Amino acid sequence: MYLREIEIKGFKSFADRTVLQFPKGISAIVGPNGSGKSNVVDALRWVLGEQSSKNLRTDNSINLIFSGNEFRPAGQSAKVKLIFDEVNRPDIIEVNTLEIEKVIYKDGKTEYFLNKKDARQKDLIELLASFQLGTKGLSIISQGSIENILKVSPVERKVMFEEILGLRQLEIKKDVSQKKLDATIINLDKVSSLINEILPHFRSLKRYVSRFDKQQEYKDELIELCKKYYGFRFYNFQKNNESILAQLKNYDDQIKTIEQQIESEKGKLGLSDTVDKNIISHLNQQQREIENFVKELNIQKQSLVYEMAKLEGQIEEKTLSLNQLNREPTTSTPNVNTTTKPKFINFVTLELKFNNLKQLIKNILNSSDIHEIKSNIVSLDQALDEILAVNPTENVKPEIVDNTSRIEELNQNILSIKNRILDLKNKIDEFDKQINSKDIESNNLENQIEDESKKQREMFSTIEHKQRELINLQSAKQNFSVEFEKNNINIENLKNQVSSMNLDFEFLVKDCDVNLIFSDIELKNFYDKIEKLRAILNELGFVDQNIVDEYNDTQKRIEFLENQKSDLEKAVSDLKLVIKELTTQINDTFKMAIKNINTDFNKYLEIIFGGGKGNLEIISIKEKASKIDEKDSEAELPIIEDEANDKLGVEIKVKLPKTKLDGVEALSGGEKSLVSIALLFAIVSQSKPPLLVLDEVDAALDEENTRKFSNILKDLSDQTQYVVITHNWLTMSSANVIYGVTIGKEKFSQILSLELEDSREFMKN
Repeated sequence: MYLREIEIKGFKSFADRTVLQFPKGISAIVGPNGSGKSNVVDALRWVLGEQSSKNLRTDNSINLIFSGNEFRPAGQSAKVKLIFDEVNRPDIIEVNTLEIEKVIYKDGKTEYFLNKKDARQKDLIELLASFQLGTKGLSIISQGSIENILKVSPVERKVMFEEILGLRQLEIKKDVSQKKLDATIINLDKVSSLINEILPHFRSLKRYVSRFDKQQEYKDELIELCKKYYGFRFYNFQKNNESILAQLKNYDDQIKTIEQQIESEKGKLGLSDTVDKNIISHLNQQQREIENFVKELNIQKQSLVYEMAKLEGQIEEKTLSLNQLNREPTTSTPNVNTTTKPKFINFVTLELKFNNLKQLIKNILNSSDIHEIKSNIVSLDQALDEILAVNPTENVKPEIVDNTSRIEELNQNILSIKNRILDLKNKIDEFDKQINSKDIESNNLENQIEDESKKQREMFSTIEHKQRELINLQSAKQNFSVEFEKNNINIENLKNQVSSMNLDFEFLVKDCDVNLIFSDIELKNFYDKIEKLRAILNELGFVDQNIVDEYNDTQKRIEFLENQKSDLEKAVSDLKLVIKELTTQINDTFKMAIKNINTDFNKYLEIIFGGGKGNLEIISIKEKASKIDEKDSEAELPIIEDEANDKLGVEIKVKLPKTKLDGVEALSGGEKSLVSIALLFAIVSQSKPPLLVLDEVDAALDEENTRKFSNILKDLSDQTQYVVITHNWLTMSSANVIYGVTIGKEKFSQILSLELEDSREFMKN
């Protein structure tokens, strides 16, 4: 890790943005007095965490901002940015570049940025300490302060050493842990005091509440018994009610179904009545039609009677004519040949048939039955056919032809009568068919009426049966409803009993085991125990719940405080352990470092003075550590720490060659400077800080010692980056880069990049 770049803007004498880029190794900053060289150092010191205005060589922090002149107005802010490269510390920061920026404004507001993100000064100081950088160590040695290593107190010196040795971070952790420990001990004392204050009152409450605890035991037992007794009974009633409700629903469904059936049968009955009415109306209409038909038939009958009477007259007339014809042959032709006599027998036959015909007509006239009339008409028709079959003129002599013509005329009349009778017969047949049809239809209607009447009787019977069934169902439903109400009353009685014991019924039945089954004897035993416990609880009397609540609250508070106390005690123990471990780590590391520094300290004293002896001793403020045997440089360093945690410090012992006196106090000013430089290089060789700024620490050295200083500086530059402020040519010659600081025409600092030869002339000017 090394400082790659510093950017300054508006800080002290640097009005404009100024950038200095530093390589690894040694960088020299040169310039005449008052040009602003040390302001570069102040900029570094300010960003590294310096807060003292005195150490920044100003009255207050606002004066760090460029104050202005006749050429340039005063600035509104001051900004300094440091960029470190090749960090290579993933345990501390993820990136390899570390950019730290600090800005101050005219109103006194200060901002901090870490890699362009807002940051706190405290966090930045701790971060820099982890890299062995800070204002309390040896990161920056100011002009004239090289001897401070010798002048400061042992405690301050120890702090200085710790920081440059990278132990400052551990010391910060130790200080933080110590502060936490102190605060924790205070809190522990407070918690312990509170517990001691509360305990007497708590004990008094506990004595009172012990009765409540006993009461609670009985109450818990009572609750368990009640869960069994009342829970079992409740769920039995409830289960019974569920069964009743299911049955009631079944009854409702049946009642609804039967009511629907009754309504359906009533509807059918109403429809049947309508049908009956329609059939009766139709039957009456048929009867009326039949009556009208009979009337018409009677009229036809009368017409037939009239026709028959006429026919009878005609037949009578024809019969007389026939008789006359039968008589005429015997009187007019007595000598007729006997061979013609058989032919006249036909006339006799006709007469007989006419007489039969007359009888049939009389039967027709005298009959009132249409069927009988119809039968006689059929016989009449047959009789006429027989008459027409007889031919009286067959073999008749010519002399009687006139008479036969009369007979033929008669036959024609008879044939006409036959046709008339045939028409009557057909009409009667038609009337007969109609009457039969009407009769059949009337019979069908009567049968329908009878069927419908039967259906109605069946419907009435069905309705009566369903109504009886409905009454039975309603009665059964009423019985179940009464049972349901009884169960509800029993449940209410159970609730009242539980309420009288100041118990929650819902809680009891909710938490009871519904799978348990108890006998009547077991239930009675439960009830007896319940009553006994109730009597015991009544004897215990009332316990103020407020006091119980107060006891519970106090108990919770004590438990909380006890837990706090336990946590605090553990925290105290843990913090003490952390502090002890940090102390051990710091002491062990510091002890080893001091031992190694002593070795290098003597090495550099040998280089500078040609010999001498130097030792660093770790001491207690109250009691100095015993001296280390100067003859034994490998001897263990004594460390004195008493139980009071006395502060430790570092004391310097030096004996130079050719001097009789020991101790830093006996050294001259020049010797002190050289001893300080030797000690500085000894510390740097062991701690290997990433950066060390030396501000004219070589000012008091002669040429020979300056050469020695430059050589040592070169030797150590491969492990530590150096930025030196110097006027010394020999020191400049060891630098990898040289920057010249000058005051320009506008009276503010400016930076020039110089070659070594040019720097000599630059310093002369």
